[in-house]
Amino acid sequence: MSVSVITTGGTITQVLGGPKLRHLGGSALLAGLPHGTGEMPNVEVEDLMDLPSIHIGPDEMFRIADAVRRHLERDDVDGIVVTHGTATIEETIYFVDLTVAPVKPIVFTGAQRFPGSVGYDGHRNLHDAILAASSPALAGIGAVLVFDGEIHAARDVAEVDASSTAGFQSLGFGPIGRIDLDRVVVTRTPKRDSATFLVRPPIARVDLLTCYAGMSGDVVRAICDLGASGLIVQGMTSGGIPPELVPELRDVMERGTVVALTTRCPSGRIVRRSGDLYDGVAGWGTDLSRLGIALTDLAGLKARCRLIVLLSAGIDREAVRQLMNTAA
Repeated sequence: MSVSVITTGGTITQVLGGPKLRHLGGSALLAGLPHGTGEMPNVEVEDLMDLPSIHIGPDEMFRIADAVRRHLERDDVDGIVVTHGTATIEETIYFVDLTVAPVKPIVFTGAQRFPGSVGYDGHRNLHDAILAASSPALAGIGAVLVFDGEIHAARDVAEVDASSTAGFQSLGFGPIGRIDLDRVVVTRTPKRDSATFLVRPPIARVDLLTCYAGMSGDVVRAICDLGASGLIVQGMTSGGIPPELVPELRDVMERGTVVALTTRCPSGRIVRRSGDLYDGVAGWGTDLSRLGIALTDLAGLKARCRLIVLLSAGIDREAVRQLMNTAA
């Protein structure tokens, strides 16, 4: 078995101390791996970029996806590991999941603590990720995150704690499997798109707006005047926004912006209501759906990634709206 490790920077490689930021290269990172009880696959490294993940945006995600695809196409590679900073890893992993066919395992990992610090979790996470990438059980499942001994689906996983080594969870879903010592155990198959989308630069701009009490509609206008092709609105509870936003959203949609609504809650989802429940109440789901706003059950960051991908794939805007319209 052979696994390609693609490094991009982040806490897992970031050495503290000294006047300049310094990241370990992939070879140095691999040299510190613990010895498990089983046989490890052969590993080769590509140091693709050296960035804190707060510096990673859609253009860098496109580069990472292209590198993953390039390694997957090789006959001598059985799986891919991408090491990535935790700040944006949940976004990059879903971008890759939407744009790269998972013919072989695609595994992301990182660390919450720095190399050399007490309790450094990077070596354990990388060890587990390499094992996962060499497991046929993860072929075809889509991109996954391996962290703190758990395997999480790209669509579901989110950072729920800023510093805990168990800071990545799939709220409402749970992990799809675990690494038990040196054994990869997959317990469920995650939901994912049956097709991948071919993204072409320039990458579309999509902004994300979180609703709050007493919010003014001119915030919507100000954001969309910056030139976004799409807008994700994180509404309140299971499908509502302050009513002052409704006319502004109608206006930006008439100008061609694709708008999708999700919830600002860390768990739960937008509910597609039927019948007379809340019908006629400005700012509720039925009213917004009638306007042509897509209702999505994806979390805000994931919904933004999906809309970026769809708009960057040259898909007709009405078809994009339908592909975003996934609420329960």
